[in-house]
Amino acid sequence: NNREKFYQVMKAYLTIHSIGAIGIVVTLFLAFILSRVPYQLKHPTPTHYFQQSAVSSLIIVFMSMGLGAFAGLQFFVYHGWFQFKNSWFFAYTLAATAGLIMIPAILSSSNFPYWYYYIDTVVLVVIYVSLCFMFGYLARRDAPFKERIKDGILILLTEALVAATALIYGMLLLRVYVGLSQYNKLLWRVFAHPLYFEALMMVPNRLLLTR
Repeated sequence: NNREKFYQVMKAYLTIHSIGAIGIVVTLFLAFILSRVPYQLKHPTPTHYFQQSAVSSLIIVFMSMGLGAFAGLQFFVYHGWFQFKNSWFFAYTLAATAGLIMIPAILSSSNFPYWYYYIDTVVLVVIYVSLCFMFGYLARRDAPFKERIKDGILILLTEALVAATALIYGMLLLRVYVGLSQYNKLLWRVFAHPLYFEALMMVPNRLLLTR
């Protein structure tokens, strides 16, 4: 009945927000730890300005936690533990996370200027794109092959939209936010910020999940 449906929806929202709150606490703690690390050399030169090992560690943490672990957690929230375990997405997530840790570590330990050729960016894009595709492809193992391919492509397109809107917000709109007065910044956080991400990030995900 309607009451049972209401409780199911509220339970789902409570679960999602609880996991989100835990993620926020962990992220804030991790951000605090990373902010304590000295990334600049004490005696920089025009060609050597950053602590290479510290910057490499930051890249590894960002790639493994922000991409690999996030994709696994997202699949678990959407589909539950049973499907997460039986779909083998957890194994693919572990493999992708290991790659996001090992490849940057190997590159940073060499003297090759990988950053100049955007090799780290290519590694990030290739692994995360494959993660997004497998997210959809492995979600319904009993579905026909073409349907699974379609699911993988839809998830990939949705995540691409999410990434694009986040980049636009961070690179362009935050410049507008910085120039506002304190009162307008408060209004921005209350209205503009949630509306932007709800319309361009959450709505596409909901349409995909409920199609």
